[in-house]
Amino acid sequence: MPAKHLMLEHLGEGSLLLPSLVNAGLAANDRVKYLLSLLQASVRHADAPGGEVPLLRRERQAAGVADASLDQVPGECERAGATGYRLPRAGEIEALALEAVEAMLAPITAAGLPELPAESYARRLAALRGVLGPSQPDSLAPARLERLTSGLRAGGDSLHLLVMDLHGALNTLQQRIATEEVEGALTYGLDAWGRGRVAAFMGGLKRTSPLRFDHPGLGTTATMAGERLVIQNDIGTSDVHVLVVHVRDLEATLTYSDLHPERLAFFRGLFEDWPLRWESTLRGRAQGSAEGDYELATGTYQAPDAAALDRYLAHLGSRLVYLIDWNKARKRLRAFIGNRRAVAVLAWAARHDHGHMAFLKLGGDRLLYEVFETTRLPIRPGEELDAVLGAGPAEAFLRATLALCSEGLRRDRSEFLLRDELRVELAREIASSRGSALSLLQEHATLVVELAGGWRDALARLGLGDRAFAGRHASRARTWEHAADDLVNQARQLALRWHDASAVLELLLQADDVADDLEEAAFVLALPADVTIPAEVGTPLAALAACVVRAAEEYARAVAAAGAVPQGSREDYADFLEAVDGVMAAEHQADEAHRAARAALLLHVSDARAMQFLAELARLVEASADGLMRSALALRTHLLATLGRR
Repeated sequence: MPAKHLMLEHLGEGSLLLPSLVNAGLAANDRVKYLLSLLQASVRHADAPGGEVPLLRRERQAAGVADASLDQVPGECERAGATGYRLPRAGEIEALALEAVEAMLAPITAAGLPELPAESYARRLAALRGVLGPSQPDSLAPARLERLTSGLRAGGDSLHLLVMDLHGALNTLQQRIATEEVEGALTYGLDAWGRGRVAAFMGGLKRTSPLRFDHPGLGTTATMAGERLVIQNDIGTSDVHVLVVHVRDLEATLTYSDLHPERLAFFRGLFEDWPLRWESTLRGRAQGSAEGDYELATGTYQAPDAAALDRYLAHLGSRLVYLIDWNKARKRLRAFIGNRRAVAVLAWAARHDHGHMAFLKLGGDRLLYEVFETTRLPIRPGEELDAVLGAGPAEAFLRATLALCSEGLRRDRSEFLLRDELRVELAREIASSRGSALSLLQEHATLVVELAGGWRDALARLGLGDRAFAGRHASRARTWEHAADDLVNQARQLALRWHDASAVLELLLQADDVADDLEEAAFVLALPADVTIPAEVGTPLAALAACVVRAAEEYARAVAAAGAVPQGSREDYADFLEAVDGVMAAEHQADEAHRAARAALLLHVSDARAMQFLAELARLVEASADGLMRSALALRTHLLATLGRR
């Protein structure tokens, strides 16, 4: 930090006024940018008059322009044939902009530093005045607007480009004349209140700035502009990536501009817990040339008291590190989980104070591909991680990656150790993904229980004369059966990746026959409108339905217990075996109930149509009991084989 005597060494005695000139120049920079935006917004509205009228009131207030009548200008602008625009007060706005540029030039001229070419800036301003010529009070030609607002250097000089260069020179001069350091911020002209607010901002910034590691950026300067504290932070290398904060009394207004709309939206999301009032985002041309369009947003926080204001400023300062190289990190992550979820992972990393710079420093996507290769993850080029691990495990692994990288570098762990930790984390997610095949079997078993219980209830309601219930159950049964088929298809996809999932797929295919039988039984039950079930037949049919429900519930219990057996205790294994035994017992009882139903049919039903209908019902339900027993025994065989390989 240059001390005060260094400033005096370069400057004459009159330069003691320089800090106030710099303050005035920075304030003028805010004004001229607002005025040029006002011209652009007015013309855009005239070109598309059907849209919403731009309201730049917040931008005007943030720039310190008191004339509220300027808010009406965009709505009054209109096309004037093919030659230009009728723009009330156009000449006045131009004059104010040129006056502000003069104020920006004044401190640079007064400083007389060789590295700040004041004479060159003055010649450019004079040349622009000559090219522009006299302004028209209430009209603006497109060529004149271009000469005022263009950001493309290839098209020649413009007032906008001159403002950009003067602003850079003012920032350099501001750092040269800073006379005080407040928690790492270069400041001058601050009173005790201003120093306290800067200290709060810097407290937050310093808390998270280590997460940038050796990346440059986050340099902060602050000064007073009248009654307003102005804090500016150097976020990145782009000319348009800028953050300026104005604080007055209990109100803090941040102005943030960015080339990347997605990063701007991400930045706004970092304040979701704070009641900021965001103004409409403005779009402009990047200062300096080929950087493209940029967007600018203004957010205002009205604090209830001084303590809340300081907490907000600390939070604001702590969020800036997550903007550095954000777009690079987003691109690296989106190759694995898509753009939207990549942004979500970055937001998670910011909320948990991990960030993404450590991930980039360790190689970014190259790091991940190395880990994939050494763990033999079957991922193909261009394929998203979801296809291999599933959506949940893929996102969880990438969150863990950012956390492990950040924590590891902060603790100075070796890169070799960090890569091993990532391999372990990936192995956990792979195990989770493989285990998801068994979770599909569990979900399928739940659907079978629903199908069995629904059929039992429909039979009972039919005995009470409620035929509509059978129709409603048949509709639900179709939905459940389709859901069961979807689970089988998911298992097929997993089986293409993991050998372990192939065995579970076979179990699912067998259990799906049960779902098919129960759905068919629901369909048959809802068919006839005139068949009455005699009590002598209804009783064994109800007993058969109850047996199938018990078998389905015991089968579901066996599937749930199977997930705990490989890592569990002897009690877990006993629970599994007891559930399998329960399925077998229920199936034996179902056989007895089926025989009783057949006997009742022969003795008490003489109508051939009714006989066929009731016999088919009994057959389908008894077949589902048989299928549940086969499924339970197949699961038992699979689990014993798995334990034998350990």
